[in-house]
Amino acid sequence: MGASYFQKISKKRLVLLSITTISIVFVLLCRWNTEIAEWYMQAIYPILAVALSYFSNIFPFSLFDILTIAVIGIFIFSVV
Repeated sequence: MGASYFQKISKKRLVLLSITTISIVFVLLCRWNTEIAEWYMQAIYPILAVALSYFSNIFPFSLFDILTIAVIGIFIFSVV
């Protein structure tokens, strides 16, 4: 795993990997320290919920249904 390995990783993949790692660490911290979980519920979650609600209200259909259909389609396509 030299420098050439890290040069092959695209920036998009590196960002996704970083976000995933930060999310996992945050979840573990919330499990061990309830003060962090309380801070998230009072400070971050209300803002996130409003933003996601605003975005999902743009569409007259359920985004979860679209995601479910897409995942099933990808699964079927990869199997076939």
